[in-house]
Amino acid sequence: MIWNLDFGWLCAAFAVVVLFAFALGLMLDGVMAGDGFGALGNTFILTTGVFGGIYIANLNGLYAKDLRWAAVYGLSGAFVLLLSLAVGKAGLKRLL
Repeated sequence: MIWNLDFGWLCAAFAVVVLFAFALGLMLDGVMAGDGFGALGNTFILTTGVFGGIYIANLNGLYAKDLRWAAVYGLSGAFVLLLSLAVGKAGLKRLL
């Protein structure tokens, strides 16, 4: 779905995702404190997770014909990536 967009729409979608990810990254930085990755780190992880989640869903044959399903796939990918990296970081801090 997302790969069929024109360049202008793809840039607009990327900009909207980055803006929302930055706002959420700032909030998560306050909540996660030392276990987080900073505001910009959280933003990068969330943005990567959104587009990665949509890409992985498309690889598995789940095509988002509706924007709601694209949002579900993207948010799921973002939070799974952030959760796995945060748990990994916390585990490494406890071990070392």
